[in-house]
Amino acid sequence: MLKKILEAREARWNHRLKLVEEYSRPLLTFILNIPGSNKTGDVFLDAHKRVLEELKELLKLRQIPVIHLERRIGHDGPEGFLVLDLPAEKIKELALGFEESHSMGRIMDLDVMDANGTCLSREQFGLSPRKCILCDAPARECIVLRRHEKEEVIERVVEIVNNYLNECPE
Repeated sequence: MLKKILEAREARWNHRLKLVEEYSRPLLTFILNIPGSNKTGDVFLDAHKRVLEELKELLKLRQIPVIHLERRIGHDGPEGFLVLDLPAEKIKELALGFEESHSMGRIMDLDVMDANGTCLSREQFGLSPRKCILCDAPARECIVLRRHEKEEVIERVVEIVNNYLNECPE
């Protein structure tokens, strides 16, 4: 299963590069950070679909043209690709604000790639790395050091997703 997940991540990266090259515009990619091997469970697919609809609504309200929109489901979970007609820096600012204000923001991953295929980072915008969903340490540090039991992390992610699905309208 790990091999399929890694292959899906590589396929997503290649697809991102293809979209940027094809459209010569910045790309917003939306995934959920789901630990474990069950990344395509119904609750995750439903939550991803609903958040993607919220993103589309936000872009519509801000009058940001969506040049291309695509949603796929791979072994690494659901993926959303949005080619936008807006400078990459503005998209990243919008994405960071969306993540920070959303109840699922801790498990969302909104990546922005500019028209040259360069990814923009949180650090470029003066933000610290993402925090762990169980403690206040940097998430990458907890992952590398395996500070928390996998089941505990999965349980917290499922709790976040279920809370979101229970609070948002269909």
